[in-house]
Amino acid sequence: MTAAYDKLAQYGFRVHGAIDGASHFVVYMKVALNKKVGTIYSAYKSAVDRFGHPLLIRSDYATEHSLVRKNLEMARPNVNCFRTGASVHNQV
Repeated sequence: MTAAYDKLAQYGFRVHGAIDGASHFVVYMKVALNKKVGTIYSAYKSAVDRFGHPLLIRSDYATEHSLVRKNLEMARPNVNCFRTGASVHNQV
C-alpha cells in the first residue's frame, strides 16, 4: 500500500509511505515538500533496491504513482500487480 499523508500539507510537508499489508512493516516513509512523480518514485525505487519488487501495490487513483505502476508492471508482466481504489481502503 502506498499513501501520502496530507494533514501536514498546510505547513508545506507531505509524508509518503508504503506499508506491507500483512505484517504492517513500514517499507518506506519519506517526508517531502511535494507530491511529484519523481519524489514518490525515488522513495519506491530505494525500497525496491533494498527489498525487491512487491507482489502487489494498492493505491488510490492519483496520477503521481504512474512511474511506480510502470516499473512494477514491467517487473511483473502478465500479472495484476497494481490495483487502484478509493483512498479510504488504502489506510489502516
